[in-house]
Amino acid sequence: MGTRQHGFTLWEVMMTVVVAGIVLGLAVPSFKEFQRSNTMAAAANNLVTGTLLARSEAVKRQAAVTLCITADPSAEVPVCASDEDGSFVVFVDETGNGNGVVDGDDTVVLRSLAPAGRVRLSMDDPVVTYGPNGFPRSGATTRFLLCDDRGLRAEVGGQSAARVLVIDPTGRGTIRSDAATVEAAAAALDEECGA
Repeated sequence: MGTRQHGFTLWEVMMTVVVAGIVLGLAVPSFKEFQRSNTMAAAANNLVTGTLLARSEAVKRQAAVTLCITADPSAEVPVCASDEDGSFVVFVDETGNGNGVVDGDDTVVLRSLAPAGRVRLSMDDPVVTYGPNGFPRSGATTRFLLCDDRGLRAEVGGQSAARVLVIDPTGRGTIRSDAATVEAAAAALDEECGA
């Protein structure tokens, strides 16, 4: 009686490695695209959360509340200015002057750091101030364009890789990703999305 050996042949191991390599080669690019799409969605949702908070606080407190883009939201007195990284603060204009600037007596209710990843932000105006009625004081449509290195490239379903947060004159913010709206916003903002 001979002894039986157990195990895999070299051929079986090589085939397993080849199949695993093919599967990983297909899965890794899809996973990277999934991560980039999620980063973009998170950045857009974070900005919408800020606008909703500003609007609801304005109505609740019956005072002007401002969302402003800033390079340093953790500063004691953040400076509102256009900044590509997407950091922002929401503050109550306690002094009542409605100037869109964080003054000494103003209360900051939210400080939001830039999203992880490489999402850039462009906008019509870095300041959106809501009045006590919940309407933006500017009375105009404001757009925030969020881009990454994919630019305006169309994804599945004809949706753009970029996103636009549109705040209409009534103060309602909506995220749009349809290619026509994103391209129109990029053209209006003179933005080279993805460049």
